[in-house]
Amino acid sequence: KKMVEHDIAQEARDACDHGAPRLVLQGEEGKKLLPHQKRRDAGKLSEDIAVQHLQIRLLGKQKPRQARRHGESQYRSGQQGDAEGDQQINRKQLRELLRVVTRELSHAPEGSLTITRKGTRTWYRHRIPGKPSRSLYINQKNKALIYRLAQKRYDRKLLRAIKLELRQVEQGKHLVFSDFGAIYDSFPDNWKPFIKPHVLPDDLYAEQWLKKHQAHASGEEFKSKAEHLHDRIYREFDLPHVYEPKLHLEGFGWVKPDFVVLNRRTRQTFYHEHFGMMDNPEYCARALSKLDAYHRNGYYEGKNLLITMESSLHPMNPGEVEALFQNYLL
Repeated sequence: KKMVEHDIAQEARDACDHGAPRLVLQGEEGKKLLPHQKRRDAGKLSEDIAVQHLQIRLLGKQKPRQARRHGESQYRSGQQGDAEGDQQINRKQLRELLRVVTRELSHAPEGSLTITRKGTRTWYRHRIPGKPSRSLYINQKNKALIYRLAQKRYDRKLLRAIKLELRQVEQGKHLVFSDFGAIYDSFPDNWKPFIKPHVLPDDLYAEQWLKKHQAHASGEEFKSKAEHLHDRIYREFDLPHVYEPKLHLEGFGWVKPDFVVLNRRTRQTFYHEHFGMMDNPEYCARALSKLDAYHRNGYYEGKNLLITMESSLHPMNPGEVEALFQNYLL
């Protein structure tokens, strides 16, 4: 009996040594575990406690957001921040964008640009009020002027949208503009090479995000059924994701999370860790240690970190994984 009691206490310490709180082992009905109970019951209980502990740490961080349609913008029409804090963040971001665009327009050249195509040739004209149009042809050698005039037209459209949005936010009304990234998309293709958008459209942002994270990925194949399942769900939801990106955690070292994934709507990057052997006390201790390292480096569940887990007694539920992704990534 003393040996069994000692083994039970040791398993609890192994599961909690790396950041988990000390927990009293209890049975299903809340009774303390007695020494005469079998070893397999102790293993099952230590696993249950570890899983419940991680679930509490995940679910208690942030209220899940309501699932939104794919491609819906951060500034979607008729929607407002979930709380006053969100509204303050929107206002701060809008004011900073207003400052940047206003400064850029203050140095823009006079007049406007027109681009016309005749056959295989493209003509660029600089229109200034009060000057004859025939004298305003822009030579190809003066491409810098083409870039500045095209950027000016884009900046003026963006400035009007920002001011409209700020008026609504400062009056406590709903956000009304649908998508700042759509301003760049609204330009003809022959204008886009000359414009540097301040707010990228979703597809272009996702493309650049993928290139950045793929450059530091392991490039290896999936190692488990769980990873195949997660990849399938990501693809079904059309979520940009990369397998095993490299990430440095200060005080812990380099790690390779299972995935890094992008929320297109908020443009928030999430790292996804899957802990697949939570009934193994040593594995559980390493998982908790790694999770604490994420926290020390500013990664928290529901903010920029997703945690999924399973064990032999509690296999992963695909429906729960889909619900998790819908709440935080769509």
